[in-house]
Amino acid sequence: MAFDINSVTLVGRLTRDGEFSYTQNTNKPLYRFSMANNTGRSDAQDSVHYFDVVVWDKMAEICNQYLSKGSQVIVLGRLTQRRYQDQQGQQRSRIEIVASTVQFLGGSGSGGGVERSATSSSSSSDMGSNSAKVSFDGDDDIPF
Repeated sequence: MAFDINSVTLVGRLTRDGEFSYTQNTNKPLYRFSMANNTGRSDAQDSVHYFDVVVWDKMAEICNQYLSKGSQVIVLGRLTQRRYQDQQGQQRSRIEIVASTVQFLGGSGSGGGVERSATSSSSSSDMGSNSAKVSFDGDDDIPF
């Protein structure tokens, strides 16, 4: 049986501080952020693209602790379509990236910094995974 591939890799910066919360039913940590990806083409009108990213479980907690507006990240994940009803009762749809890995590439400025990553061990549903594997590279203090 043939299958399709759904894989996304982006490098960009957070356009605003992320939003951390817990799901109502399962009380799972959830972190949402928006990122901008600049293609660097000055001649192109649409050289900056914006993406919504969803992060789950332990990885969400770590992203909430370390990321803020301007932080540069590498996001590996998959696209998902979320359907919902707005306040006026209209059916809406939104395409989001469900992250399996988020790598932190330094601070909000243009300088370098310690590279850190948070990786989810699996993401079998749109609700994320039940367990998360987190790894940090660098000499900074590890928060756990």
